[in-house]
Amino acid sequence: MDQCDNARLIDIKHLEKYEWLAINQFTIIENHNNRRPDAIVFINGLPLIVIELKNPAGEKATIRNAFNQIQTYKQQIPSLFIFNEMVIISDGLEARAGTLGTLKFCAVRLLQLSLTYFPAYPTEMFKNVFFEDRDFFPD
Repeated sequence: MDQCDNARLIDIKHLEKYEWLAINQFTIIENHNNRRPDAIVFINGLPLIVIELKNPAGEKATIRNAFNQIQTYKQQIPSLFIFNEMVIISDGLEARAGTLGTLKFCAVRLLQLSLTYFPAYPTEMFKNVFFEDRDFFPD
């Protein structure tokens, strides 16, 4: 059996080395589908994190509806998910994170920051919020 080395997209111990950009309502047009995920986090230009947020004041603001919206994006704009490592969904009261093939998302701390704040200090924010207790980019 041949031995292979792993290629790592992210060095979790040195997140500050990467260029982070979070974009609110980024428009993607694919196969005549025009979609705008709530937020996409690009790391070195790759869309690695997709975030779907539901308005907590809305009647249909549920984690299930946020999850269903991600499923719609997977069908209609699949190129968004070629490099995807994480999906975050929230109904404004609770938030969950998972991967594309996961039907069960784990609870994460709810962001208390607005999407307009994301570009200011995204590395520290995402490191503190999502990487403190878990390694979402395992060896």
